[in-house]
Amino acid sequence: MIAKKESMVRKDELAKIFKMAIRAEQRAQKMYQHALAQCDDEDMRGILIGLCEDEERHEKEIAGLHKELQQFFAIRDRMECKPHLKKSVRVEKRKSAH
Repeated sequence: MIAKKESMVRKDELAKIFKMAIRAEQRAQKMYQHALAQCDDEDMRGILIGLCEDEERHEKEIAGLHKELQQFFAIRDRMECKPHLKKSVRVEKRKSAH
């Protein structure tokens, strides 16, 4: 029971970390967009646009990994529940047989 609780805590902590990482990428995008609004130099604008696009790509990658992590935990949780369900069904059958 303790292991399952620790697993849930780790799962929640990982979800928080991924969400924080996504927000950090979004903040970086806003920072580069703000810098673009202040910049007249075409070379520097190209660099800032590239950096902003990198942050957008990072955000999408992290969001995709976060989704995969959630799916992994959902599948694992279902797998862990199945033996318990089967066991309780067997116990119910035994009790009703007597």
